[in-house]
Amino acid sequence: MRDGRLSGPRLEDPERGAERRPGEEGKADRSRLARAGLGAVRARRRAATVGRPRRTTDAGTRTGPGNRSQSLPRRQGRVPEALGADGKGARDDVRAREPPSSEAIGLPAGQGRRRGEARRVSRQTVEPLALRVRPKPYEGGASLLGRLAARHRDGDLAAFCHEHGLSLRQLGFGRGVERLAMLARVDATDLLLSSPKVDARTRSVRIGHTVVGLADWSKDGGRYCPHCVREDALLARAAGRDAAVDVHRRLWWDVLSVTRCPTHGTGFGAGCPRCGARPAWGGAPGRCRICGCSLAAPRPPDPRGTAGFSEYAAARLAGWPTDVPLLDEMDLKEAVPQMERLGLVITGPLSALKPRRDTAAAAEIREVAFRALASWPTQFEAALDRGLTRSRGGRTGTGLTGTYGWAYEHWAAKLEHASVFGSAVRSAMRGHAIKHGVISDREGALLSTPSPRDPGISGAARSMGWGFARVKREASRRGLVPRGARRGVGIRISSQEVSTILREQAELVGIDEASRLLGIGKSQAGRIAAAGLLGPFEAKPTRIRREACEDLVRRLAAGANRLEARPGGILPLPAACQAAGVPLDHACRRILAGDVSPAGVVGDGRTLAQVLVDPKALKPGRPDGNVSIEQAAAELRLHHQAARHLARVGLLGRRCGSATRVDRAGLARFRDAYVTGSEAAAMFGTSPKAVVSRLGRLSVVPVAAPPACRQVIFRRADVETAFHAVPGSAATDVPLARGVAEARSRPTQEG
Repeated sequence: MRDGRLSGPRLEDPERGAERRPGEEGKADRSRLARAGLGAVRARRRAATVGRPRRTTDAGTRTGPGNRSQSLPRRQGRVPEALGADGKGARDDVRAREPPSSEAIGLPAGQGRRRGEARRVSRQTVEPLALRVRPKPYEGGASLLGRLAARHRDGDLAAFCHEHGLSLRQLGFGRGVERLAMLARVDATDLLLSSPKVDARTRSVRIGHTVVGLADWSKDGGRYCPHCVREDALLARAAGRDAAVDVHRRLWWDVLSVTRCPTHGTGFGAGCPRCGARPAWGGAPGRCRICGCSLAAPRPPDPRGTAGFSEYAAARLAGWPTDVPLLDEMDLKEAVPQMERLGLVITGPLSALKPRRDTAAAAEIREVAFRALASWPTQFEAALDRGLTRSRGGRTGTGLTGTYGWAYEHWAAKLEHASVFGSAVRSAMRGHAIKHGVISDREGALLSTPSPRDPGISGAARSMGWGFARVKREASRRGLVPRGARRGVGIRISSQEVSTILREQAELVGIDEASRLLGIGKSQAGRIAAAGLLGPFEAKPTRIRREACEDLVRRLAAGANRLEARPGGILPLPAACQAAGVPLDHACRRILAGDVSPAGVVGDGRTLAQVLVDPKALKPGRPDGNVSIEQAAAELRLHHQAARHLARVGLLGRRCGSATRVDRAGLARFRDAYVTGSEAAAMFGTSPKAVVSRLGRLSVVPVAAPPACRQVIFRRADVETAFHAVPGSAATDVPLARGVAEARSRPTQEG
């Protein structure tokens, strides 16, 4: 190097003073740039462009030459005539591209720079690119970035993004589009509209003029329209430009519900026709990135057919006018699954379980549903007729769920009333169900408009603090449940009825409070309520009017004298009934009928215990042939708990009047047909435990035994048959007859 000028085949490094050959300048520049702190990729790019003429400002930053010198091919291996007037142009250019120092970014002197700080500072000022391209209609930011890289003849898209502070991944999610618009000097409005913006929280993607589901959006970039690529390539050839600069991606190429090109009506390509490689998502789809084969269609497309849901979805994305009232109010995120469900109803059986979604057939199902909207609701009602025929064939139950299966339970019943599509589907299904007698026109199922805000049984139960079953029983008692009401059908109760029920229920008391008001036990109060002496009776739960309890005591004490002390032989009404062996409800009926007169009233006369009655007056009217459970247990030598169990299962005879009395005829039948374990032990001359074991070995099963019953009860015929079946039973006939006679001759206790 002489006077800072290049001469001869050998070059001198201005920094090191060493000579190098023309082929070694790239390696030296890369080494110097790597030592300056740049990455390997940026170092190679800077080294390849270090000899190009550039116009710099005072600060040494590139402002763009405004000529076509930068569009020259890179890495040609030749050196320009001069780098600068002083021979330091190359080094100044390298220094201008080095990261700023610690002082330049605001760090104290001597303090090192953390990795990435220089990059963040350099991205604060966006410097427009020298070579730009105009955005195409319906083109997103990633496609524009690929065409910008092709315009600068940069085949390494990742390095191009890194050089200009962009991220291809962030552009794919709708971030960084504003910076790209500033670099390309274009309006960011249309670019932002055509770029996808992902919302991971709602699993949706806003793209174009609508919102699509995250599962309906593809980021791999493998789809393209060969005819769109062909048209872009022809326009570029006519303008004398490279095809990679004009071929661009449309925003509907990445939406999976768009299965055909809305412009040409043909399907999308999924890979290279020669090698099958998928196109790169961020780059221009003009040629294959592997083999370089053109992705353009070889000939024009055939005439397009009838437009379907795919064209409708593309029109919604592009913002073109559409005329489908049932779908226009919804985003594609809602319209796509609704079309799939409607298509499954039209094409598939209305079974109880929803059919599985077939991804391969989903596009055809959506097209079938979209065609059905043109003649709504003809095809939909035809599909409902198939469900009606299946239901009337006897293979399923009745009602909306039994007739229409999953179409009602998992789809129509969950559609919103306010939406146009939901209202149309629910109205059509309700009209079909009423027409064919599936439901009544008075039922509120599938109403398109909400009925008045009268609560159902569940809502009434919550507001009243009751259980569902209790509210339904009360509504049935009042005639509020229509005839033919089925499970799963909502029953509306007016607010006035709810208020009336609550007002009346406030005057009712439970069995505990009723027993306190009557001055008797809870079991006796329950028997009096069951006898109808306190008004209408409801077993579960027992609710008694407070006035009815007070009125019963007042009627029983009517006409009786008020006494200061209880005379001898006169007992309170409950005690007199127990002494006379008369049920309390029976005695109350006799007093109310005038057959028995009370002897007097002590105290204030507000309870039954304060009404005095002579027990001798109650005995003549005692019901004949009926005994209490305790009396029956004493006569049959049974434990009272065993007697209660036998009375509950019906072995002890017929219950009379209340739950604690049985008839004497039933006791006689029990004595002749059954035998206890103790009686069987006396017959066999052994202990009860041994006789149970012996009869078990002879396959004699008791009709009642612990733990349900307190004692073991056998059929008398089975015991006698088993006894005679024992070998040598003839020698023991005398003990058997003696045991039976002794068991029957035992004295019985009268109640």
